[in-house]
Amino acid sequence: MITISKHPYKYSANESPIIFEFTSDLPTTLYFEVLIKKAVSNEIIQKLKVFIPPTSNKNFIDISRFLNNYTFTPIVNNNQTITNLDGTIGYYLQVKGLNAVGLETDPTVTSSVFYSFKGITNKYISDNASKYLVQSGQLASFLSDIPTASKIHHNIDTYLYFLADSSSQLANFVITTTLTTGEVITKNVPFTNLTNKQLHCFRLSISKIAEENDVFTNMIRSVKIAGFNQLSEQVIDDYTFYVIAYKCSDDIINIHWLNELGGIDSHPFGNVKKSISVVKNTMQSNQILSVINGVYTELTKAIGVDKTVTYTAISAPLGDMEYDIISKIIASKKVFVETLNGFVPVMISNSSMEVLQKRATKRFNRINISFTVTNDINISTYTDISASGFDYVLDFGL
Repeated sequence: MITISKHPYKYSANESPIIFEFTSDLPTTLYFEVLIKKAVSNEIIQKLKVFIPPTSNKNFIDISRFLNNYTFTPIVNNNQTITNLDGTIGYYLQVKGLNAVGLETDPTVTSSVFYSFKGITNKYISDNASKYLVQSGQLASFLSDIPTASKIHHNIDTYLYFLADSSSQLANFVITTTLTTGEVITKNVPFTNLTNKQLHCFRLSISKIAEENDVFTNMIRSVKIAGFNQLSEQVIDDYTFYVIAYKCSDDIINIHWLNELGGIDSHPFGNVKKSISVVKNTMQSNQILSVINGVYTELTKAIGVDKTVTYTAISAPLGDMEYDIISKIIASKKVFVETLNGFVPVMISNSSMEVLQKRATKRFNRINISFTVTNDINISTYTDISASGFDYVLDFGL
């Protein structure tokens, strides 16, 4: 008889190992035949043979690489506060034992259903994927690297991704808005998941909050978000965003990137500058100069031009934790910039970045970022009209 002696958490990040271990109590079993199947459709993802070492009755397999191509993180570009998304995969394993001539020795054993999402968990700390699944009895975390107290520009939206299924009992989010006058406004946002998706995105829009409460965006000091179940028990950790404007009139862009946990993080950057570089493929003519109707022929012809457009931008002053987290953008596999026509993928040019700390530089530090595109893009910029900006605390007590 086969026993699945080790298995992953119900939800696992598939850029980290996803380990299953199988044990047989029959000495005649030479190997395990493993089928990885999609839940619901029962489509076979992969068929494998896992051989048992001669001195053992068990072996293990890492199936993360087989699931990786089935998961993705969609970037949300709509006006909804909460969007239910595809991007995860439900799967199960069927395992049976066979002998040296391929005859069945152990009958088929079927595992329960597990889920996988795009992301990686930190192998050096106690960080397992189950803490990101919303469920009663614990405070789940958003799929975000940004601190639970962060800055947000008043003209730019940010996105918080999270995992929840039909067992999560997530009922609503509470948005607590604090105005510069000290007034506090509370709003409930219901959570519905009729199609039982596992990945979701909460869109935080300061301009939408301002419109709903009939105030100007620069009257909002902070916004706190928390998720609750039907018993009004908190099941998603607080996130507080402090609304800022830059210190002078400046063009602001919003950069989004796929973080290690499989969510999309966002941060505003200012002082945007653009440069163009080209590489020309040329061909020499016969070097005979001729004139046709007063127009000279070229001695050197450009037969192809490769153009690269590079943008540079600078963050607002950052606290140490913010700097450390936002600097991870250079390692992201997917980075997007908002344009007038949607989200455009770009390539970060920075190959290294010194992670500065205030205690060493004696000041709050800024991140300089550069990215390239092959064509001009109509980057969405927002100009702050305030001369002095808002007063805000950079450290937020962190």
